[in-house]
Amino acid sequence: MNPRELFSLWLEEQVAAGVTRTQIAVRLGCHPSQLPRFESGVRTPDLAVAFAIEDETRGWDRGPIPARSWVGLIDDSDAREVVTPRNVKRVATAGQCR
Repeated sequence: MNPRELFSLWLEEQVAAGVTRTQIAVRLGCHPSQLPRFESGVRTPDLAVAFAIEDETRGWDRGPIPARSWVGLIDDSDAREVVTPRNVKRVATAGQCR
């Protein structure tokens, strides 16, 4: 199972146990509106939230959802366009790095 599917199962179990999505979001450090986006794949949790998910799911019977498991789901097509040798050179020049 991918982390989105595991996250969705964990959320369902939490809600069934009486924990609200707002309470879950507070524990994870995100807005409640982000939870269904993480489940559907519209959004990927940032690093802080990914580690919070790992911490919150550590005691779960399916095991923790490792923060690193979300990395493979990030669409890096934009990053390839943004981080090019020319851009890196421009950043280094602008920051006076040598």
